[in-house]
Formats: sequence, C-alpha cells, structure tokens
Amino acid sequence: MLRSITTVNISQIDLNLLHVLHAVLAEGSATRAAKRLHVTQSAVSNALSRLRQVLGDPLVVRSSRGLVATPRAAELGPELSRIMQSLQTLLAEPEAFEAGSSRRVFTLAAGGYCAGICGAGLAARLGEQAPNASLRWLPLEHLAAGEGLAAEIDAHVGMPPRVPAGCHARALLEDSFTCMVPGSTSAPSRMGLAAYLAARHVRVSVLGSTRDPIDELLAKRRLSRNVVLSVSHFAAVPEIVERTGCVATLSRRLAQVQARRFRVALCEPPLSLGRRPMRLIWHERTHTDPGARFFRELVRSAALASASP
Repeated sequence: MLRSITTVNISQIDLNLLHVLHAVLAEGSATRAAKRLHVTQSAVSNALSRLRQVLGDPLVVRSSRGLVATPRAAELGPELSRIMQSLQTLLAEPEAFEAGSSRRVFTLAAGGYCAGICGAGLAARLGEQAPNASLRWLPLEHLAAGEGLAAEIDAHVGMPPRVPAGCHARALLEDSFTCMVPGSTSAPSRMGLAAYLAARHVRVSVLGSTRDPIDELLAKRRLSRNVVLSVSHFAAVPEIVERTGCVATLSRRLAQVQARRFRVALCEPPLSLGRRPMRLIWHERTHTDPGARFFRELVRSAALASASP
C-alpha cells in the first residue's frame, strides 16, 4: 500500500512529470520513454530530475539492464499505471448518444406560447425516438430566478430581446400578431383602430411585465389600450375572451391553435405589429454534449412542424 505523501505539496508537482515517470518505468529506458512520449531524451532526464527533487528519491538508477526502479518508484508504479489509465478514460471522446436506450431527463425552459404550439409535438417525438427518456418542462420564471442556462437546463425556447452572454442561439420560426375576439362568425377581417382602443383587453404578463411590444408600439403613437385584466398564462386567454368579451392580441400561431377549441374568432390588428422571432437558445456548457445536441434537434423539428400548414 502506498505510504502517505501528505508532506509533499501537490501544487509543486507538474502532472506531466508523473506521465514521464510512468513511461520510464514501463520502458526501463529514458531513450525508449522519450520515443513513446515524442520528446527528446534530455526532456525526459530533466523531468526525472525535477520529480526527484519533489519526492526526495532517486526513483530510477542505472544498471546493466538499463534503468531500474528504486523501492519508492516500484511502490508508485502500479498506482501510477491505474491513475494514467483513469485519466485516459476520463479524457476520452464521449460515447455516441444512444437515444433508444437513454434514460436521460431533458430539461426545457419555455413559456406557454411554446407549449401551446409545439409542446405536444416535442413530447411525441421524444417518445418515438427516446422512449425511455423523459421531458422536464420548466416555466420562464424558473429560468429567470436561477442560474439560467448555466445550470441544469438543456435549452430554452422563446422570444427574448437578446441572447444571454455565453449562449448560442438558432432561429426557429417567426410569428406575427392577431386579435382574438369573442364569437366565432361575426368578427370582421380587420379590427378598426377606434374599436381596438375602445375595447377591454386581456394581456398576458410574461415574468410580471406591465408592458409588452404592443403597448410600446401604441405608446410611440401616443395611444394606449384599455387593459382590464392581466394573466400569467396563455392557456387562460381564450376562455376569458369567450366569457368576458375582452380582446386579446396574441402571437398568431398560438391563437390559431386555441381558436379551434373556443367560441372565439381571429382578425387582423388595426396596426402593423411586426414579426417576432422564436429562438432556440442553449449554453456553452451543453454545446458539444451529444445528448443535448440530440434534444436540440428534436426541439427544432417540433417547432418547424408546428409552422407547417
């Protein structure tokens, strides 16, 4: 069993020196060790000299058979071999991700918009391609309150104003706005500006916001809408519109999905509200991970499928 080396300051030891000692003990020759390590023989000799000073032992001595290990080096040899093998295993290329057998829990941070347009499609694709894996869907509040994508989250889908530092992004699709109004047949194709400003509005407040891009656009024209109700979830909007007569201005793709299940209609807003990009965002932490790459492609395919007519 190895004796304690607590008297040796580990910060004094360059791990490359142990790598050299391992090669010398295995080869029994500084010349052969140099060839194995692709360095010069003098580099091997210098490394041994430095390690001798740190450990206070000759480590190897010359004999008619070449370099022979001292008792201390012979004691170090087996453990050194194990450590070097462990390092090779640790630093080896990661194994290919096997979706069919993986039991990984993938974590996605996304709001109700993403859940409404591609949540079911993403769950179905994951079940088909990785039947033993599972999906953990976190709200945007979790993303904002914690360490964001630098922690346990594999990816984020949304419409943030900017991509956070240290993150990668990929555009998924763009969306425009539509007005959701009560009734299923009597809505005009476009809502007039006077009617829009006079209406009672319900707004989705993302992360507790009191303004959104629609309010900002109206403010630039010195206009404002009458917001009588703010809710935190998109799923609540269509029933509120149906039962209260309020108007909601929503991203078109989600509104089209919701309008199929409620007595509501969609019409064009009175002003051009532009288009907003939905992005897939992930941290550098998971950029090269094979499993995370698989999951990002799954999210991308689900989002693109939701954009198909």
